[in-house]
Amino acid sequence: AAGNAAGSYPLTDGSAILWGGRASQQILIWTDTSLWAMNYIGGTLIYGFVQLGSKCGLISPLGAAIVGSIAIWMSGLTFMWYNGTVQELDCPVRDIVYKNLNLAQASKIVCSTNTQFSEIRWDYPSLGATENDSYVIVHYGAQPMEWTFGTNSGGVIVARTAWTDYSVFGNPIAVDASGNLWFHESGYSANGVALPWLIETSEFDITDGQDIMFCDQIIPDQVLTGGPIAIWVYAQRYPNDPVVYPTDEPYTVTSSTQVIPARSRGRQLSLRIDNSLGSIGVFWRMGALRLRIAPDGRG
Repeated sequence: AAGNAAGSYPLTDGSAILWGGRASQQILIWTDTSLWAMNYIGGTLIYGFVQLGSKCGLISPLGAAIVGSIAIWMSGLTFMWYNGTVQELDCPVRDIVYKNLNLAQASKIVCSTNTQFSEIRWDYPSLGATENDSYVIVHYGAQPMEWTFGTNSGGVIVARTAWTDYSVFGNPIAVDASGNLWFHESGYSANGVALPWLIETSEFDITDGQDIMFCDQIIPDQVLTGGPIAIWVYAQRYPNDPVVYPTDEPYTVTSSTQVIPARSRGRQLSLRIDNSLGSIGVFWRMGALRLRIAPDGRG
């Protein structure tokens, strides 16, 4: 009407506005193909609009998060972020997520923040699933950023359909596809039972894989744990061979463990630390592991 300053502005890149949120000194608006900034300019127009990026639209209405002056989101092709400019995130697990994503249910993807640990998380439906059953997390406080991922398995529900961050009301609270409410970041168990978790390295070799290597000793560094944790050593003679490991694995590690008498032989090795021992309510921390490795002939 003539008596007010209401108006409209066409965003010329995209067919739908999916989400908008307040960032530092501006409002960010995502369409299905682009990112825009809305800034207060005063005068008769009140707000001005600037396109920040194209071919970077949002994959779902809840697929983005804004933390301070940065925004991170999931587009139809990859993970993106904005910190003055729109850039593609270097994500080592991108193919694991996108090749296992049910695009027909992509509108259910939920992006959440866990600012207590500088994490942004996406829960998504995998191939064949109609509800969120998998997740991927980026630790944006690390340089370079660190990624992890997981999925519902063994009756353990890890994916979420809604999430509210840590606030004055307490720890994060989330909901799963079955309607259960979860109180996060409280204790070190899964509702009183052993919490399944794992950390696994990529494969490593010596002399670019020309030599077979033999590992006979692992020295854990500065282990702090309230109970035993497990370490596995995986070995492969050739990259396409099945993974093999000694019959006495996993190796049990506690705060008093000095040396692990590992005996593994292969062209490439990898390590896994997990809770296969079933420890309940255990917090643990470990420094840099040392491995004694020697060439053991060429294969």
